[in-house]
Amino acid sequence: AERNGGISANHKLAFGQVESPYGLYIGGDDLVSSPDLVEQIGRCLAKHPAAIAKVAVRALYRPSGQVQDMYGRLNRFFAYGAKKQYRMLATYGNFLYAGPGTVLDINLLKSINAFDERFRTFEDYPLFLNFLAAGHAIRFLPVEGIFWVRSEHSLSAGGFKHLKGRFDEELDLMRSDFILGGPVRLTMIDRLVLSSKSRPFLYRCFQKASRIMRGFPA
Repeated sequence: AERNGGISANHKLAFGQVESPYGLYIGGDDLVSSPDLVEQIGRCLAKHPAAIAKVAVRALYRPSGQVQDMYGRLNRFFAYGAKKQYRMLATYGNFLYAGPGTVLDINLLKSINAFDERFRTFEDYPLFLNFLAAGHAIRFLPVEGIFWVRSEHSLSAGGFKHLKGRFDEELDLMRSDFILGGPVRLTMIDRLVLSSKSRPFLYRCFQKASRIMRGFPA
């Protein structure tokens, strides 16, 4: 590309060249520890086809070397249908965190234009919601071998300090145009939680209550 269109546009450009049935993306600063990762994913998809899925990504913190399981507590979430998953991600934010380790049906990805170029500082949140809005639930593939590297130099670990203004603007855009004005109707509880975001204590209370009601880790 002749200009930097941001992370979503870059992903859209790259995946637009893919001709295989499925694609997987991994960040340049992440690690793959399994030499047959792709073969494992292929075997898993042959048994359990999915339009979009997450593999068993682990967070690797540097320099401590601490490793954290990313999705062990989310078994119930991955069993839900697309609309419920959409409402939960819309209400609680992107608790799936890592974009790396996302497996995508390429033809579907292209047909629903899932990488939204309006979002220059992040790509995963609108990607997930676009698939869910199109009726495709996010499934889990029990395949290990990807580490999401977290260090003091990571943009996400540092709270996007260098891009803070743009990042916050894009989060506001997500909320106003994509979530509240999006294709999936939110429940009254969802809207109550979202409307309380300007009051942190109230927001935490509403969020925890709604998580408990849904059987989601509080």
